[in-house]
Amino acid sequence: MSTSENYVYGVDRIAVKASGKNASEKIANHLYRLIRASKKKYQEIILLCIGTDRCSGDSYGPLLGTLLTEQGIENIKVMGTLHNPVHAKNLSETMESIDVDNSLIIAVDASLGSEVGRITVTNGHMVPGKGVDKDLGKVGDISITGTVNYSVLAQDMKFTVLLNTRLVTVWGLAQVTVSAVQQLSVMLKISNTARAV
Repeated sequence: MSTSENYVYGVDRIAVKASGKNASEKIANHLYRLIRASKKKYQEIILLCIGTDRCSGDSYGPLLGTLLTEQGIENIKVMGTLHNPVHAKNLSETMESIDVDNSLIIAVDASLGSEVGRITVTNGHMVPGKGVDKDLGKVGDISITGTVNYSVLAQDMKFTVLLNTRLVTVWGLAQVTVSAVQQLSVMLKISNTARAV
């Protein structure tokens, strides 16, 4: 794995500083590579945007879902918006409504970490709620996390940190991710058109 200040790349994982040069392109390209390399047979791609608007730090997923839904993307189904969030209380029910065996799920959630403003894309599942010590199970085939604030050791402070996260930080992460998913959608469309010819 090679490292630089704004970009970490590995075979299965990248971490990109949202404010870094070409951040959305790097994310889109890595997502595209992971999707194309997936061995899973799927009928649709689902972007599962996890979080709630009741807490600014946990609104990365639903904010992303809302922006993508409003702007529209053709070949990726978006679940989880500000109006219809996917969160701790309904995640299990939401997962039951998805044909998991025939869907490639890209799970998105906010995270706490050492570098605020970093977007990490990983080949594999995530464990939503882990940052606030909740066990909601494993979700997704590919995961995207946006680091919205610094992690803390004290259990009782983690939720307070999320509540006191600046919305501008979450907004910036969501904007970069929206651009990346839009680019990914175009790449998938071009790739599928070329395969059909």
